[in-house]
Amino acid sequence: MDTLAPKLSIAFFAYNQEKYVRESVRSVLAQECEQAVEIVLSDDCSQDTTYSIMQEEVQAYSGKHKVILRQNERNLGLANHINLVFSMCHGDWIMCAAGDDISLPTRAQSLVDLLMTHNDTNIMAVQGGYSEIDPESRLTGEFPDPDLPTSDLVKYVNTDGYVVGATMSYRNLLI
Repeated sequence: MDTLAPKLSIAFFAYNQEKYVRESVRSVLAQECEQAVEIVLSDDCSQDTTYSIMQEEVQAYSGKHKVILRQNERNLGLANHINLVFSMCHGDWIMCAAGDDISLPTRAQSLVDLLMTHNDTNIMAVQGGYSEIDPESRLTGEFPDPDLPTSDLVKYVNTDGYVVGATMSYRNLLI
């Protein structure tokens, strides 16, 4: 029995990250996913050139993904910014990304493949592995994909594991 691939949204959050946001936006727009994804690029009213850099990158983009670029009229703070952007996402799953992070081009497709392999409606959140780099892009540490939690997410965080926000993906029903 074939299962349809879940629709995916990417929620991208930026605030005063002009030094990193260009490469970060490019990495999200360059996702090599079999299906088009919805990408919501959102700036939380940065006081630097973050948003204008985001605009330049979107204007130069000609790929298949649906891109929504937006900026808050006033700074909402991280939690309110996340809630607002999540409410704008239409995918079955929402993959997070931040203005100072670089996603590998296979990140979105790897998530879709994982979800299709497990095809478990009880899975509400997935965390990916990551590599830490310094401002000069030198590798400073690697953290592999954690195992899927065998218990609820709150218990996982409190006893078994850790959550790194920019590596997280959430089932939209959870939001």
